[in-house]
Amino acid sequence: MPAAPIVVTASKRDLTLSNYPGAVTVFQLDDAPLALVSGGIEGILSAAPVTSMTALGPGRNKIFLRGVADSSFNGPTQATVGLYLGEQRLIYSAPNPELRLYDVERIEVLEGPQGTLYGAGALGGIIRVTPRRPEMGEWGGQLWAGGSIADGGEPGFDFAGSANVPLGSRAAMRLLGYRGRLGGYIDDQDRGLSNVNRTSIGGGRLDLRVALGDGWTIDFEGLRQVLRTRDGQYAELELPALTRRSVISQPFDSEISVAGVTLTREWSGFRLVSATGIVRSDLETRFDASALSADGSPLAFDEDRGIELISHETRLSSDPAAVFSWVFGASLVRNVDRREQRLGDPLDPAQLADVRDATREIALFGEASLELTTRVTATAGARLVYARTVSDQLLDGGMEIEPTASAVRVLPVAALSWRYNDNAMAYVRYQQGYRAGGISIEADDPAEPTISRFDPDELQTFEIGARREPSDGLPFELEVAAFYTIWNEIQADRIIELGFPFTNNIGSGRIVGLTATGTIKPTQNLRIRGALFINETHFTPEDETDDSDDSRIPNVPGLGARTDVSLTLPLSQESSAQMLGSISYVGTSRLGVEPYLDTTQGGYFMSDASITFRTASWSIALEGTNLFNDQSNRFGFGNPFSVAISPQVTPSRPREGRLTATMRF
Repeated sequence: MPAAPIVVTASKRDLTLSNYPGAVTVFQLDDAPLALVSGGIEGILSAAPVTSMTALGPGRNKIFLRGVADSSFNGPTQATVGLYLGEQRLIYSAPNPELRLYDVERIEVLEGPQGTLYGAGALGGIIRVTPRRPEMGEWGGQLWAGGSIADGGEPGFDFAGSANVPLGSRAAMRLLGYRGRLGGYIDDQDRGLSNVNRTSIGGGRLDLRVALGDGWTIDFEGLRQVLRTRDGQYAELELPALTRRSVISQPFDSEISVAGVTLTREWSGFRLVSATGIVRSDLETRFDASALSADGSPLAFDEDRGIELISHETRLSSDPAAVFSWVFGASLVRNVDRREQRLGDPLDPAQLADVRDATREIALFGEASLELTTRVTATAGARLVYARTVSDQLLDGGMEIEPTASAVRVLPVAALSWRYNDNAMAYVRYQQGYRAGGISIEADDPAEPTISRFDPDELQTFEIGARREPSDGLPFELEVAAFYTIWNEIQADRIIELGFPFTNNIGSGRIVGLTATGTIKPTQNLRIRGALFINETHFTPEDETDDSDDSRIPNVPGLGARTDVSLTLPLSQESSAQMLGSISYVGTSRLGVEPYLDTTQGGYFMSDASITFRTASWSIALEGTNLFNDQSNRFGFGNPFSVAISPQVTPSRPREGRLTATMRF
């Protein structure tokens, strides 16, 4: 029986994979290792070498796609990757919140700029997480429980439960709750503490679906997650592995709350979607700034960020299988990012700055595809967007700021695809993306911080690719894409040599790359998959005084590769055993564009393995990660106030064994 076609819902037209003229990766979570399901999105994305990310710790990392990496540090710049939970936009200027993936159906990754359909910020691509939706008239649920032991670190645990509750014949509700702990593994030599970087996570989701009749459906959605890390997860290169020195603890807290409503209607080949969401992200960060103290007394640098994102989109689309298919709509986004910074005695640091950035975007967009022949399809579209940023300095006596900045932009897309047959196609594609400007706090003199404005940046990509899906007699699939990217006026969050953060436009970049993924099934039960990302980046600094010998864009490995092998053995009509092994390589990159941050990171292998026993109602898995206990440097940063004094490393989590069980009812 042929497999059902894969539908790319992130295309906003529900195009099948064979009709989508672009590079896309779809992760179906039904057969994913249980450790990944109970973890965050970063674990899933590690299977795609085209992605890279920083490693400050859970809830504070940036995700990069296709080499579009702005910087290692968190600041007011908009994320280069758009992150969505269903129809709800989750981040604008916030880092990846690392939501747990319980009760999630699939994850789609659209590579390359997606400005036409998604607006500002989608420079590298889009990640769309699709949760399981309420099912009418059916009681059901699932329980998860797991525990882990790390080599030289603390044990960890997690548990979760979901339930599908019918509410009459026309409504249903889906509930999810979870809690867990990631054990620490970094020791602090000066404070005499072990495993200081423990993280606790708790949260839940709610989805109430009501069928209104005549094709109308409404979903009320809610989400809440609280993540608390009690200390940083970096070590020092000159000390024993997994060890550092600090004067005070450096905790990080992240809270995210989401409320949304989505109204849909389907009739006569048309689909209407209207989605509104409110997201509140609260981030509290402390760094040990004692390196600034002349007498060695403890100093703390605190930054509190409150980010409120309101988004709305209404769109109408036609039958995606029609000769002429289209989608058009309108959207509104408002993001308010308030940043308060303090420096001084850890018990009562003095206020340095209090700044608020408010960005509003209003857009009209459309995209259409026309079958020129039975094999050739042309796609074109554009987004007309008006963006306005208002900035305020809220600290009494602070510098005045240019009050507003506004711009009107047109973001086009054009593609041409050729279908060799029902299973193979090739395409060429052009698309643009951009990010709005904003303001930065600069503290060259901590006693008198100043304010400066950074400009919008823009990116355009030319791409050519091909895709082959499996067919009878030829059980393999392949996707290849080559691209050339031009990135001007790159925005980047940076740190001065003293350690204080600031943001500006650092220059321009060029990226040439190739991505390839392939899967072959020699037998019905054996699957071999490989993925490769090769790229060459070139960065031209705007400031001629930046004399680093390394011209690469930071945080972009020149080579990434992964292969995994899965073997499924039927044990009975309703049970099976699945064995999975993988090995991946992450190439080298550099930490930052500044000479004092010209640190090499990456250049390591990672290997995982698991065995899972499944029946119709339960699963149990034994999993091992980082099997060779590799402690290479993933990311060369942890504390901005000491990184220029003592080289820092962020090693991988030590070798870990994990036992996980699930039960469906």
